[in-house]
Amino acid sequence: MSTDVVAYDYDALPNNVAKTAKAAAKRIKKRCKRVITDIVENGRDLLKVKDDLAHGEFGKWLKDEFGWSHQTANNYINVALRFGDKIQRLGNLDPQPTAEALYLLSADKVPDTTRDKMLEEAEKGNRIDLPAAKELGARYGGYQYPETTEADKWERFIKWLEKFAAEKSAPVAVARLRELADQLEAQCES
Repeated sequence: MSTDVVAYDYDALPNNVAKTAKAAAKRIKKRCKRVITDIVENGRDLLKVKDDLAHGEFGKWLKDEFGWSHQTANNYINVALRFGDKIQRLGNLDPQPTAEALYLLSADKVPDTTRDKMLEEAEKGNRIDLPAAKELGARYGGYQYPETTEADKWERFIKWLEKFAAEKSAPVAVARLRELADQLEAQCES
């Protein structure tokens, strides 16, 4: 993989700066390991609540408690389902895979063999970030993650606008869109 981790060269730094930076890196890495564990635990909690709530209540609960969409909750849940039994392996990785990589690789469409390859690559010391996760999916899963086009972004934006307009905030949305349109028009004229 082209995402090998390169150790930072502290030799060029003054001793006190190098010592501070190394200590900070150690603390940050420790916290990053907790983030992975927290993602799995959040997913487990979300799955339990989803199972316990009546049909249709989970989305309302997500929105009211966290301001989250189902997709956000599904990212956590999928990581818990796909990587929960591998949490010990994940916790020992250095560097840690990014949350975005885990979300992508835990999707239903990704085969277990691809997730296993991700763990193997990570255990070799390769950084597993979003581009690396996409590469793994293409190489081992036979799945090409589509690039987001401008048309895709506009379609998502329009769907968001339609959802926003359907809620009580429609007058606020209209006013904000008018402001945005005026700003864009001014940029085009200059």
